[in-house]
Amino acid sequence: MAICILGAGSIGCFTGLSLAKAAGQQYPADHVASRDHDIVFVGRQRLQSRFVDAGFSIQANAASQPDRPLSASDTLRFTSSHEALQTASLVLVCVKSGDTVASGELIRQHCPEDALIVSLQNGVDNAAILRAQCSQTVLGGMVPFNVAQIEQADGSLLFQQTTGGNIVVEDPRSQACSPRQIHALTQVLKSSQAIYDTERWRITLTNNIEGVQWSKLLMNLNNAVNALSGRPLKAMLLQRDYRRAVAMAVEEALGVVRQRKVRLARIGLVYPPTLPCLLRLPTPLFRLVAKSSLNIRDTASSSMQDDLKMGRATEVDYINGKIVALAQEMNMDAPINQTLVSLIRSAERDPTRPAMSASTLLQCLASEN
Repeated sequence: MAICILGAGSIGCFTGLSLAKAAGQQYPADHVASRDHDIVFVGRQRLQSRFVDAGFSIQANAASQPDRPLSASDTLRFTSSHEALQTASLVLVCVKSGDTVASGELIRQHCPEDALIVSLQNGVDNAAILRAQCSQTVLGGMVPFNVAQIEQADGSLLFQQTTGGNIVVEDPRSQACSPRQIHALTQVLKSSQAIYDTERWRITLTNNIEGVQWSKLLMNLNNAVNALSGRPLKAMLLQRDYRRAVAMAVEEALGVVRQRKVRLARIGLVYPPTLPCLLRLPTPLFRLVAKSSLNIRDTASSSMQDDLKMGRATEVDYINGKIVALAQEMNMDAPINQTLVSLIRSAERDPTRPAMSASTLLQCLASEN
């Protein structure tokens, strides 16, 4: 079975390498290779060159050691050519939300009709966009954790998981998948169980993917505040005024989402409707109540902050901007999230601008409330 990772960035490379390692059933891994299925990464030429020249490795949790860097092998390839889609049984779409339409067109042109497509992207609309673009069966998904790219002394890239949680995928029965497609997904689920047995994350199924994705989006409203703060996630969360800013954005969004009558879902230990109250707690009490949520690497940051630092366009339009758009559809206002969108867009235009202090950001948002 051929698995294609379309959009081999941080999440795509980490997930694909983890599945390859699990399929090879080699723990601890001296060499990452898949005996059960071939994995092909489709990504930018820059990363392809790094993979060929020095290889990639992964680190799934703080207690584990990074694997030995893996480069090209018979069962693991990295390419910038979309022809790799032509033999795919399963495609994991990991591109940024702004690239979803283009990816759908590539899938339509190159993938077999019976290939199964799984969207592992931020936002709530990507699976529907892909279905509109191509005729293949598409399942929605959600990735809860962040992954950082770390330059190694030998020139290789380490993809390090910095936060926790399990990947969630829409139950294939909801989209009338064929037996072959269900088999392809089942093989990946088996590999993910092997990952869970050793490194504590896996892929699970849900019959409420809409609720899962909206819940993740509500939690991702934190990303804009983190990006503007310029601080690691953990350090930001331990400043009460930054948490208050996130609470304002989430509270406003909850009012909009409730009008849509979304059945929200728990993400790990977090149930989004409780977030505003939790975030507003005094810091000593927040440390105690949110202990598991603070079990993240000290250097971890949001993907939105990483994009700003790299001079790339962020996904703010698909996160905070989605709340603004939904509010407009229902004749409501979302000034807090609109302000965060505007601030991120300003930061995109001027990446040298200084980070915002907690008090300044809170004051800026409070003036809109």
